[in-house]
Amino acid sequence: MTNESSGNSWGAVAAKTGESEVSTISEDAVKEGRPQQMMSFKDALFTCFILKFKTKHGRASQSEFGWLLACHLLVWSITMGLGFTVSPDFLLLLTPYLLLSLIPTFHATVRRLHDCGAQDWIVYPILLLAFPILLLVLAKGEPGMNAYGPPPTNVLDD
Repeated sequence: MTNESSGNSWGAVAAKTGESEVSTISEDAVKEGRPQQMMSFKDALFTCFILKFKTKHGRASQSEFGWLLACHLLVWSITMGLGFTVSPDFLLLLTPYLLLSLIPTFHATVRRLHDCGAQDWIVYPILLLAFPILLLVLAKGEPGMNAYGPPPTNVLDD
């Protein structure tokens, strides 16, 4: 058995041992090393929120990660739509969902990075960039005039 390592464009190092990397994958399920069919919406959510809720190990396919992001977008869109049309209290419903989905989304992101051949530490700079943007979205603007002009009116001039 030989141990050689080769780096890829993401900086990850893959060990080659001469044995099959994963012996549990059937030959019919993958073609040229990739899944032949897309994971369903239901299976992706079940995988992310139930089966692999607490694991960063392994890989997440494009469809698994994409369906997870689509679910987030769907929940966010419905909640925001109800919040603006019915009552702002509906926006409070988004908070428990965000808290409950934080860990599975983080772990799915790490598994997706693994699938791309990247190391999991790359997710931390992404989080460091996302946190200030979230604070910027949540921050209240200054009332009245400041050095950059009057407060926005949120009304287009005709």
